[in-house]
Amino acid sequence: MRGGHRVLYTTVWLLASALPATLMAQQAPKGIEREGLIVQVLDERVIVDIGSAQGVLPGDPARILSAGTEGDSRKGRAVLGTSRVDQVGEAMCQVPLGDIDPARVRVGDVVRITVRGDEVPAVGAVAGTAAARPQRTAPRESPERVVAALPRSRIAHEPLQDLVHGRSVMVTIVAVGPNAPAEATVFVRSRRGGDFVAFPMARTGDAGWTTTLDSLAVRAPRIEYFIEGVSEDGRQIPLFRSQGRPWAVTVRDDGVTRGPSVRIGGTFEWQEFHLSNPNRDAFWRASADFAYRLNRGAVAELRGGVGMLEGIGGPRNAVEDGWALDHRALAWLYFEPVLRFGDWVRMYPRIMLGGFITFVDQDFESWAEQPEKGSAMFGTSLHMEIGREQGVVIRFGGTILQSVGAEMDAQLTFQAARGVPIGLSVSATNFPVAEEWGARVQLLAGYRALDWLAIDLRLGANIRTTRHAGVGGGLGLSFAW
Repeated sequence: MRGGHRVLYTTVWLLASALPATLMAQQAPKGIEREGLIVQVLDERVIVDIGSAQGVLPGDPARILSAGTEGDSRKGRAVLGTSRVDQVGEAMCQVPLGDIDPARVRVGDVVRITVRGDEVPAVGAVAGTAAARPQRTAPRESPERVVAALPRSRIAHEPLQDLVHGRSVMVTIVAVGPNAPAEATVFVRSRRGGDFVAFPMARTGDAGWTTTLDSLAVRAPRIEYFIEGVSEDGRQIPLFRSQGRPWAVTVRDDGVTRGPSVRIGGTFEWQEFHLSNPNRDAFWRASADFAYRLNRGAVAELRGGVGMLEGIGGPRNAVEDGWALDHRALAWLYFEPVLRFGDWVRMYPRIMLGGFITFVDQDFESWAEQPEKGSAMFGTSLHMEIGREQGVVIRFGGTILQSVGAEMDAQLTFQAARGVPIGLSVSATNFPVAEEWGARVQLLAGYRALDWLAIDLRLGANIRTTRHAGVGGGLGLSFAW
């Protein structure tokens, strides 16, 4: 009997000892704790630099902790509060603050998210998609993971995807930590093996960087890009991929032009060739322009508009000695298709048809029929550009206007800053009355940072001889939508 009691007591003692452990095991959360950093603090939520690539799903429990003391981020951490994950992207997620005071939370604080180890989505899957269904494997790292680590720094970037030919796209990156970059640049190319075009990024908030790839940079069938930064001490920091291993994105061409398709604008210029006795060898020229972007085969754009010119001049001795001068005033309509041959060559043939408003010529041959008011006139021009539109461009060509003269020009432009082309133009001309030849040198500057606005400015000198010279300039303005 005593033996039976002893067995009973032993059994009860073992069950009592095992019960708390069993209950604790059932209550203990089953999962893996992932640690991320807060990269942006909003009014009611924070953005954390981990996402579905690390197994995070909506509803996962999260703890928000202070960043810790200087020198050892693990010391001095205080729990600011708890919450649950709301929205999840591939590389970042949103966590509502709930009752946590936003003033206590700052960029660089730690968020620990408990991820269920047996329900981790495949790397790169976005929550809510078929690929995000539970998988019985632990999360793994892959080359596509976009959370990179610098010493005591964290970087998060959502790779571009689902791009459409000709549609501008915004690129963002977030960097947290003392070794975060002081400058950041996106390098893009649309042809494998070609040159990368730089898009400087602007800082947004405490840790964000952003820039926009314009419609000319997003070209089918694909683009490649990488992001690079520069530290405070001038060191280059790879932020996302590299020049040797750029990220490739397929660009869909749905046959519909994205971005601005229509452009209207105008230009005006004044050229004075004899500054010591003005308005005796000079002309002005103006135009109102319309353009429609096609991007169909070799025809990139169709342009048309109205042009006008009025000038006075004559032989050099007549201008300098006060003799009677020739006078031209005319207007015309023009048509100009823009032909594109790859990314490097563009051609601009133009035809002009119009009439004379005023025609005075002191030395017109008596046997020839002198044009009168309303007489028809003809003109043509042809220019060619070589170079990427956002890089170094060489432009050259010529213009002929009946009874006005000929003009041959060449210019070189480059991007001093993103969307700010500058350059130099030289030309030879006998405008405005087809008499004396002279040279023109002009400095060029423009503004192209916005898709819908273009501004062009030119200023220079006109020289027929060292004693017969003047100045000139012009302005161009256009709007697109």
